Formats: sequence, structure tokens, C-alpha cells
Amino acid sequence: GAEVTQASATLEPPLRGVDRIWWRVASGDVLAPGRVADAALVAVTQPAMAAGLDVEVRGGAVSSGLLGNLEEAQAAWSQWRGWAPVRLVAEEAPPGPRPGRAAVVAYSGGVDSGYTLWRHLDGAAGHQRRPVDAAIIVEGFDIPLDDPAFAGAVRRVAPPVEARGVPVVPAAPNVRSIDDDWQAYHGFALASMLTFAGAAQGAGLVASTDTYARPVVGWGSNAVTDPLLGSDAFAIVHDGCGAHRVA
Repeated sequence: GAEVTQASATLEPPLRGVDRIWWRVASGDVLAPGRVADAALVAVTQPAMAAGLDVEVRGGAVSSGLLGNLEEAQAAWSQWRGWAPVRLVAEEAPPGPRPGRAAVVAYSGGVDSGYTLWRHLDGAAGHQRRPVDAAIIVEGFDIPLDDPAFAGAVRRVAPPVEARGVPVVPAAPNVRSIDDDWQAYHGFALASMLTFAGAAQGAGLVASTDTYARPVVGWGSNAVTDPLLGSDAFAIVHDGCGAHRVA
């Protein structure tokens, strides 16, 4: 089987009884693991707001720009949900080389992520188009961890993507276990997984659920806060708000 890269972070105190969060991804020539500190900070910011806990990152610096972005994301969620912003403390790494245009895509096999893949592969994205290095399908979100259904889902949705030369890469975090409001949290959880998996790329593409005409305020993944979950080293791009599902 494929070699698997895994990393973890310890939570003190635990969140919802969980004292360690982890991420794993099938590694290969395309992917390289990113900063664990970045992935951890993105993962815990919203659960920490809900619990009223400040966040201090120890043992690793976070990428330039991430702290400021997450402060702004907190401002939005504070207004949407009434949670008070919490203090984020971390060493910030100096800016590195400007990342390239290549991206990884969060892929479920559904309409939204399928559209994002299509428009970047076929050029319908215009000047927004990015080379897609991999489609990442996540175990532990829609399908629970260690559910046999996940392997079947991968077998169903991978062939048309891999036929276009884009590998479909399984990945898994346990971060869903630290927040019980999945409707609000899934954007942070997804950004955390992409951040860990996509260090060889400049961005993670997250397919939009809604449109600019009819945004769903307070939905976990949205055009306002998704871009605030990235850093100068790795952007989170909320993709496809300009099109309706029927189109």
C-alpha cells in the first residue's frame, strides 16, 4: 500500500475529552506534509471560541499571516454565533518563498467538488485557474473514521478523476471529535486537513455550497471566512460561488 504520513498535536486541556488531534495522508511524489502548528491552530480556533479558551501554540511556529487571518475569522464568527473572540498566541515564522499556483482540491465526489475540479481542469475558471495536483478525499467527515463504507466511496468516485490524470488521495484527521457543531465547524476542519496535506502546493480549493446571490450566513464553509483560514504560505480558496448548482 501507499506510504502514510501522520502527525499529531496535544491539547492541554482536552477539548470535548480529546487530548490529541492527528492527521494522516497517503504520501507520494505529489504531496508533502505542511506545518503541524498551522493545521492545529486552524483546527482548534473555533472549538476554543465555543469553549471560551485562549490558544497558545507550543513546539512550532505558524506561517506568516495565519494569526491575523484567524483573528478576522473570529470576528465574523463572533457576530454570527455570539462567541467571544479568544486570544491566539504563537511564534510566527518569517515569510518564505512565494507559493506557486498549484493546488489540492477537497473532493467528495459530489456536485460541488466535482464542479470545482471540472472548471480548473477544463479552463472554465479563467484567470482563477490553478493546476490541480491532487484531489483529497477525507475519511472522518461525511463518513466516520474506520467505516468500511469509505473504501467503497473512494472506489466509486476516484476513476473519472484519475482518468484526467489527477490522483485521488485518501486522508484522515480526527478533528471532527473536538467540536459537536459540524454545521459551523466543517470549514475549519477541512482547511486544517488541506493545510497539513498540501505543503507542496500553494493552495487548497474548497468547493462552495452556496452562491453570492444567496449566501448562507453562519454555514461552516463560506466565501467570507474560508479565505481567512489560510496563510501566506498556503491559501484556502473558496471556489465556485459564481455558479448555481443547476448550471
